[in-house]
Amino acid sequence: MTPIRASYKAVRFRTLDILLLGVFAACCRLWPQIAQAQEAELHDPCLARVGTMCISEDEFRQRYELVPSEGHRRRNAVEESKAVLLYSLVAEKLLAQEALAGGLDEDSTYRNAMETIRKVLARDELYREEVRAKVSVSPKELRRGIENARRLLLVRYMYFDNRDDAEFVARLVGNRRPETVQIDSSIHCLQDTVTVSWGEAESSVEQAVFGLPVHRWSQVVEASTGYYLFFLDRETPNPFYTTMASGVLRERVESKLRLRKEEARMEAVASVILGRGTGRAVSAALKRLGHALTDLLSAVPSGERMGLTDSMVAALRDDCSGFRNDTLIVFQDTVWTVNDVLDRLSGTEFSVDRSHTIAIALQLNRQLKAWVQQEILAQEALRRKLDERYSVRRQLDMWSQNALAGMMERRIRESARLNETEFWGFLASTRPDVRLPIVRIRELHTAALDSMTRALDALRSGASFESVVRRWSTDSVTERQGGLSSPFSVQERAPIGAMAWEMEVGQQAGPVKLENGYVFFELIEKRLPGGLSRNDIDSMLATVRGEYVRMKQKQTVDAFIARAGKRYGVDIHEAEVRQLEVNPTPMMTFHILGFGGRIMAVPIVRKQVDWLFVPDPEKTPLP
Repeated sequence: MTPIRASYKAVRFRTLDILLLGVFAACCRLWPQIAQAQEAELHDPCLARVGTMCISEDEFRQRYELVPSEGHRRRNAVEESKAVLLYSLVAEKLLAQEALAGGLDEDSTYRNAMETIRKVLARDELYREEVRAKVSVSPKELRRGIENARRLLLVRYMYFDNRDDAEFVARLVGNRRPETVQIDSSIHCLQDTVTVSWGEAESSVEQAVFGLPVHRWSQVVEASTGYYLFFLDRETPNPFYTTMASGVLRERVESKLRLRKEEARMEAVASVILGRGTGRAVSAALKRLGHALTDLLSAVPSGERMGLTDSMVAALRDDCSGFRNDTLIVFQDTVWTVNDVLDRLSGTEFSVDRSHTIAIALQLNRQLKAWVQQEILAQEALRRKLDERYSVRRQLDMWSQNALAGMMERRIRESARLNETEFWGFLASTRPDVRLPIVRIRELHTAALDSMTRALDALRSGASFESVVRRWSTDSVTERQGGLSSPFSVQERAPIGAMAWEMEVGQQAGPVKLENGYVFFELIEKRLPGGLSRNDIDSMLATVRGEYVRMKQKQTVDAFIARAGKRYGVDIHEAEVRQLEVNPTPMMTFHILGFGGRIMAVPIVRKQVDWLFVPDPEKTPLP
């Protein structure tokens, strides 16, 4: 990648260029970006300035380390991969600014996507503020946790469905050993033995059994599944924790204690916030959607965990076509239709059991409840303006610029000019040994359209093609031959050859506008290369055409980015880039969100460095 290293100075354009070439309206539109970039530099050093945007050290490191990317995973090529990422980020920022200048931030798809990200990040900030920041582990709790982690308990227990039976048996057992206790058959009681390792059982269970003396019964313990009485039979050292280094053990225990306290705090906070609003599901619509989902997933093997693919959701839409616009969920000032819920279902995981298909509808109900709760929490976070905090805005900036750049690039690709003559030249250069069909036509050339019109009138009146050519043709060569051409390859005489390939013998086409006039022709003969069928040729041409379109689109995008670089200005701080240390270990990192859910930690950076090598961006034609 030496050319890229050498290109640091090649792309150091003067930022002042944007002031000279931009218009006042565009500057006004981009002013918030300028203010945000200036604020960002106060918090995080800038590695490169791209127009009004800044690539900070923090963003660069995150987008290098938190997603896998092509080419930057060889430890001996870190500097090369840093350069690739840096120039790809520069391209992203340039495209994003072009998108802003073109008003793509007003697009409804972009706005809806960004609103979703804004909500989840604000909700996560609410979790940080109300849960994580208000939870701590005391030294006493940590010491007790470490002591308990080093113990492995063999526990006998009795399980009851209801509290009354459990309380009755608790009074009966006293200090007797479990084997001496006789339980009346009228009481439903399950007895068994379990080994309890700290950190693996429910908090209420652990608190009870780790506080027991050996050979003593606990009081009635309520857990998620029912009611228990525990008897500590004996304890031994827990080899998993006793062999662990003290520092690692301390960190592991503290993390577990904090997680449990956060879960308890989270439930309390969520209960208060959710208690301020009410929500309901329209039972008829919920039932119909539940039936449709059950029918779709009932054929899935028992116990298999799977996500709903786009095709499965599309099938659900068809099944729900008669009630897709019906109201399904109502909470606060928000209404979700069946169609809104279907949008959310793509990628959602379900545990499916064919023997209990009713569980699918129940899981749908639980999922909807979780989504509603998360939405209410997100709205509370937005009410508190947590999305305006610097840490959240920096994340939103990354996602926004990435989305805008993607939209701009798609627009450029879609507008790339494709040229049929250029395509056949591309075919010849990339497939020099390919064998193509040979065609022969009878053709009529005229210099003007009115002459062609009179000639075609004569042809429709019954005159032979040959006589019409001799009367109206302005091409002396074809006139002498009665319009009959020599055989030629379908890649020649564009666009005539390509058109002839799509025709059947005897079909006519035109008039076609050429540089020197008009042509009307009839296909006389078409010969396929030996051993090849029409499908073989069509398949090969489709493959090459796809390659050509991608090549043309990429060239157009590269030229566009290079021009934007000239216009907006790019200034790279070389020394800071070289000195920045990064972790080359590949990983795909997800951000686990407070109050549930996850998103990718940062947007994936699309590799784009070829724009650096566009020889003269100002002279390169753009769509």
